[in-house]
Order: sequence, then C-alpha cells, then structure tokens
Amino acid sequence: MNKFNLLDTPLAGRNLIEASAGTGKTFTIAGVYLRLVLELRLGVADILVVTFTEAATKELKERIRKRLKEAEEAFEEGESRDPLLAGLLQKVPDHAEANYNLGVVLYDGGQLDAAIEYFERARLRDWQERRLYCLYKTQRFDAFREALQALTAAPQHHSPFLATLSAHHAANFGVADGYGFCRRPLDF
Repeated sequence: MNKFNLLDTPLAGRNLIEASAGTGKTFTIAGVYLRLVLELRLGVADILVVTFTEAATKELKERIRKRLKEAEEAFEEGESRDPLLAGLLQKVPDHAEANYNLGVVLYDGGQLDAAIEYFERARLRDWQERRLYCLYKTQRFDAFREALQALTAAPQHHSPFLATLSAHHAANFGVADGYGFCRRPLDF
C-alpha cells in the first residue's frame, strides 16, 4: 500500500480515505477539500463529502471551515508554516485565482460579508457583480451605491445581473436606475 501524500495525490475521480480512529482522516478530508477548491476551482455545490455520524459530520464541517480560513490567511499573507498551505502557495501561484475561489466558497456558503474582501483582492471574472450582490444583501447600501455608480460609469459593462441589481435598488429606494440596461422594457 502506498503512503497517502495529501499535497500530491491525484484529485481526479473518487478518493476513499479509510483508516483507524485518530489517524487523521478528518484532517486529510479537509485538506483534499481545500485542494479541490483551490486547484480544481470547485464550488461548495460541486464537492460531496460523506461521513457516517452526525457528530463526525459536525466535526468535519468545522474542520473544513477552519482549513478554508487558514488558507484565506495564508494567501493573504503569501506564506505559511503549515506544510499543506505552503505547498498550495507554491502549487497555486496565482493568488488572485485562489482569492477568487475562496470568495466563491464563502459566497456559496452564504458568508457574503466575508466574501467581499476576497473578490476585491482577486479582481477576476465576475468579481464586481458578486461584490455588489454581497454589498446589497448585507445591507451595505452606501458602499453598494458607490460601487454601482463607478461601474455604471464604465461603458464596457453590460451585465443583466448588474442591471437586475440596479433596477432592484432603484425600485426599493425610489431612485433612478443608473444602470439603464433596458430603460423601456416593453420596447425591448
């Protein structure tokens, strides 16, 4: 039997981790989960982790959350004394990508306040839309309005999602819809 190497084991397919009590299964599963998020860019809804008791499930959720938090800190600082995190910092040199992926995990997990800073650090893909959504849902309306105004001033943005957020904000606060994606929807 080969010794399991958490940092280098292939992530494709299924991984079965079977061992005696107290041998580090939960630690290993949390590490594999972290690698799936950072290396394969999988979201929470894309990863299935199974364990057998409610107590084990609770402990596993806590460990995964803790590991994600540790990774967030490591990628923010750019270093870690933890061997797995140090290895991931080397394997995933695109820290913007890692921040985006960690932001998505927080976003998908409903931790919108925490996700904002990761999207801001990443500045990749749909980070502005996700950031605006987080600001709006966490009722940080002043920051939302400021970010939306800056975004609507940029002519390259044509996003139905941003249009929806802008229209929703305008309707709820009785202000003009600054995005103006479809000013007269019946004429569209």
